[in-house]
Amino acid sequence: MPRIVSVPINLATEELLYNYDVIAEDDDINTRTGDNATYQLAEAPSGMSIGNISGIISWIPSNEQAQASYEVSAIVVDYEGLSDIQNFSIFVDNVNDAPAINSTPTLNATEEQLYIYDVDADDDDFRTANPTETHAYALEAAPAGMNINSSSGLIEWVPTNEQAQGTHAIIVRVTDSANILDAQTYLVSVANVNDNPVINTTPITAATEEDLYTYNIDSDDDDFRTLNPTEMH
Repeated sequence: MPRIVSVPINLATEELLYNYDVIAEDDDINTRTGDNATYQLAEAPSGMSIGNISGIISWIPSNEQAQASYEVSAIVVDYEGLSDIQNFSIFVDNVNDAPAINSTPTLNATEEQLYIYDVDADDDDFRTANPTETHAYALEAAPAGMNINSSSGLIEWVPTNEQAQGTHAIIVRVTDSANILDAQTYLVSVANVNDNPVINTTPITAATEEDLYTYNIDSDDDDFRTLNPTEMH
């Protein structure tokens, strides 16, 4: 009767070749069973195979199979039909994948109105068998007043009058749990919202007969204080 005497390998790594040479002995044969026995898998994860004659188990676990354990049952059958079975489990370690920002930034904003851009990032590690991947978002460069939610990636900003009529450079980054990052750089143009002019001088209310009356009227306007003012009075 054949007996499986090899010790199974219980650990595999995502997208790397896993090999385990199932070895059986038989009291009726003085050497390894070799051509006198055949091997098969009664239970195995998707993609795993065994050499019918060699007994070598081969498998390349996919990303989707990482971070999980799988039950395997290997059977050896001798030429008389007698068999032995070995049951074991394999855990597949994950190989970290880099995050990738895949959202398109909002490139236009308006003075004193809420600007929103929801930064999204993808990661193959979100699609393992039991994903534990997390992402953290941050702004590496941003105009004053702009904020990002570190968990959701939501950027919010209300541009001021002084930030209008100009462009602002923004660099947003996402970092995964292994401190691998991706960054996105873009420019936001802020449109001006016209402000009313305000006369801020006090009129001269007295004049003298046959003397020149003068009154220099001055006015102010918030549009004089944008980033690149073009206002004229």
